[in-house]
Amino acid sequence: MNNATTQTFTGVLDRKVHILLAHIAAIEREVRAPGGGDEMIAAMCEPYHDLLRSVYTEEYPIAKAIEESDLPLQQERVSIVGEVREMDLDARRFELRHIENLRTNELRCVYQQISDGEAAEWLNKQVKVTGTVVSGGNGISKLLAVDSVVILR
Repeated sequence: MNNATTQTFTGVLDRKVHILLAHIAAIEREVRAPGGGDEMIAAMCEPYHDLLRSVYTEEYPIAKAIEESDLPLQQERVSIVGEVREMDLDARRFELRHIENLRTNELRCVYQQISDGEAAEWLNKQVKVTGTVVSGGNGISKLLAVDSVVILR
């Protein structure tokens, strides 16, 4: 197992979890100070708890499986045409499907530098996505880190 890979995948998720926990703690302090109750805290923290569940049930197992794989990871800069069919604005990711010229017909994509408003416009559209794709040693693409997206139709 490659230590740089471990830091890349689970390290990012660990930082994400620490940030979410810090936000939850800050909300609890701010709501309790003026006398806010547990119901108000629960309502305000619910989105953060949903994100934490997502990290532990979806993202972390995928990252661990990639890290524990004996197959070497490969990275390549690509432009891919496909259709955005599923999107999670909170997690800043989407599923690209009906992909042209790729061995897989579905690819999870993550974006960072693009606004959620712009990203929401991609849903159910054919797009050209440019970024860095991470593939396993078997050549099957696992994840695309998005740099840009152009709506084709």
